[in-house]
Amino acid sequence: MDLNSLQIFVKTVRLNGISNAARDLGLPKSTVSLKLKQLEDRLGIRLLHRTTRKQTLTDEGRSYFAQISRVMDELVEANMTLASRQLLPLGAIRLTAPVEFGSAYLGGLLAGFRSRYPAIQLDIHLTGRLVNLVEEGFDLALRLGELQDSTFICKKIAAIGRKLVASPEYLKSNGVPGSPSELGRHVCLAHPNQIKAGGWRLRGAEGLQIHPLAGEFVANSFFVLRDAALQHHGITVLPDYLCRAELQDGRLQEVLPEWNLEPVPLFVVYPSSKLLPTRVRKLIDYLAEHL
Repeated sequence: MDLNSLQIFVKTVRLNGISNAARDLGLPKSTVSLKLKQLEDRLGIRLLHRTTRKQTLTDEGRSYFAQISRVMDELVEANMTLASRQLLPLGAIRLTAPVEFGSAYLGGLLAGFRSRYPAIQLDIHLTGRLVNLVEEGFDLALRLGELQDSTFICKKIAAIGRKLVASPEYLKSNGVPGSPSELGRHVCLAHPNQIKAGGWRLRGAEGLQIHPLAGEFVANSFFVLRDAALQHHGITVLPDYLCRAELQDGRLQEVLPEWNLEPVPLFVVYPSSKLLPTRVRKLIDYLAEHL
């Protein structure tokens, strides 16, 4: 059924005539007349008695108008509701993020977002696996590290700094390395991704030096690596957000502070920028602002 024809029919009845309906819709009078005739032909009934001066509903037309006008009003209301949702952010957002990063940052950060937009509901999933956003019904993801080629939209919103750290007790017992070349004499607590990348890449005044990792202590959780370092088991590389407090209170100490580790990019990833709901766009902007 042609919705335009239905709209023209409802307008013609409510505005008492084809001329008034044509004027209100911004259409030629001939177009309105043609659409009404096409509607009657499809239905196989006459809806209006037409004379040169006025149009009146037939009995069938009166019954049809009573039903169709309600449907058209509901359609207009639905469109207005969708438009208002775009202006006033509301609805649910499903977000996935890495466990360590989400645990350290997202609780307070997203509480602030909810304070700003209380009509938005958040459904947050922290996981170490690569979530398929479309198949699993997520609106967006936060991902750390360089990304593989993807059809998704990937927007870099931050760079996460890293520190080479150990406990003061470990360094007191085993000595403080003076250069990356001396790391070979120490126990290195490593993440599998660091081993896969070829080792720790440190850049200083002498350029880039890479310390290969032997794998004597490997864990795929930075929480585990941090705890091992706090228990004086060796030297490790941690994201800033997982060792900031420990460096401040002295439980960890920075090793080779004059040598810098490459920061890890943080991306927000989402399926498409076309017709992106306002609530999702607001969250993307908020994350970019605060991270």
